[in-house]
Amino acid sequence: MNLKSAIPGKYKAKSVKKVIIPKANGGQRPLGIPTIYDRATQALYAIALIPLAEYQADPNSYGFRPKRSTRDAVIATKDLISKNIWAGLVFEADIKGFFDNISHDWILKNIPLPKIILTEFLKAGFISAGTFTESVTGVPQGGIISPLIANMVLDGLEKVVINQLKLVRNDQVRSTTGVIRYADDFVVIGSNAPNIKWLWGNIRRKIYLFLEARGLSLNPQKSVITGAQSGFNFLGFHIKYLKTSSNRVRINPSRKTILRFITDIRKVYKTNPNITHSIIINKINAKINGIANYYKGLPTGYMKIIDNQIWHIHWNWIVNRYPDMKMTEIKKKFYEKKINSMYPKSFLTFKGRTRKIILSRAYDVSTKKPTINLNYLHYSPFKFSA
Repeated sequence: MNLKSAIPGKYKAKSVKKVIIPKANGGQRPLGIPTIYDRATQALYAIALIPLAEYQADPNSYGFRPKRSTRDAVIATKDLISKNIWAGLVFEADIKGFFDNISHDWILKNIPLPKIILTEFLKAGFISAGTFTESVTGVPQGGIISPLIANMVLDGLEKVVINQLKLVRNDQVRSTTGVIRYADDFVVIGSNAPNIKWLWGNIRRKIYLFLEARGLSLNPQKSVITGAQSGFNFLGFHIKYLKTSSNRVRINPSRKTILRFITDIRKVYKTNPNITHSIIINKINAKINGIANYYKGLPTGYMKIIDNQIWHIHWNWIVNRYPDMKMTEIKKKFYEKKINSMYPKSFLTFKGRTRKIILSRAYDVSTKKPTINLNYLHYSPFKFSA
C-alpha cells in the first residue's frame, strides 16, 4: 500500500460489497465489505483514533475495546445487580438497525478525523447484485473502523444516566444504578426502591433523546423493563437475581443460544450426509470448542445437554449412512470407549501421517483449566487509567 494515496484529498474509497447473512432471530443482517485497499486505509486511521477513543470511552463499555470481552460485561452486570438491597430492575434496550441508521452528519461533526476522509468512508455506497446504491446513513458493518466509530457514537450514554442520578437523594439508589454496554447491546440496571418510579421514566426519555440526536431509535417492542429476579438474557448469558442473604446472582448460558446451537449442529449433519467421517468430526469439534470455551467456568448442566444431543445426532447420522452394519460393528469401527462412555472416532491421513480424531465433549472443554473465575480476576473500570 502506498501511504501517500491515503492522504486527505488523494484518497478515494471504492464501493463496498453488500452481503446478506441470516440473523439468529430469522431476520437478515447486511454486511458491507470494503476492498483490501480500503480496509488497510481504515486500519491506518483507526490506529490514530484508538487512543482518543479510549480516553473518551464510557467506563462500562466493553465491546470492541482492547483487553475487554463479553465476559467482563457480564461480570460487571453481576456485580451491579448484587449490590441492590431491593430487587433490582433491568432496562433491556434494543436499538433498531444500529449500524445502518447512524447519522452521517453526527459522525462528521463529532468524530475527530479529517472530514474528507470520513466522507469517503461513509459515502462510498455499496454494490449488491451488480447494482450501485448510495449510502445515506450508517457505517458498513464489515469495515475495520466501523466498530470504533460505533462505540464513539454511543459514548456518553453512561453520563446521561449519571446526570439523572444527581436528582436522587438516596445514596443506595445512586450506587446501584448504572449502564453496562457491549457495542450496541446495553442494559440499564437500577433499584426497585419505593418512590423512584419517576427516575426510570426520566432515564428512558433521556436515552431516547440521546439516540435521536444520532439518528437512532429504540425498538419499543423489545426495549422493556424487567425484574432482575425474573432473569434476563444479555450477550448469550441468562442472568438472574436470587434474593438470599448474600444477594446471589446466578449466571447460566442462555437457553435460546443453546437451542440455536443444537439446531445448527443438526443442520451440519443434515446438509453433509456423504461427507467423510473425519471431516464431520472436525467440523463439529470446532463448534463444540467455540461454545464450550465461551461458557467456560459456568455451571455445566447445559454442556451435558449439548453432549447428549450431539451424541444421538451423530449416532443417527452413522446408522443412516451404514444401514447394513450391525450396531456392534458400528461401535467397534466408529467409537472408542473412554471412562464408561462411547466416543465417536475416526482417522485422518495427511502427508503420509495418520492420526486419530475423537469427537470433543463440551463438558470436558468447559471444565478444563478455567482461565477466568466469575467472582474475580476480571476487568474493573475503576482501575482504568488513560
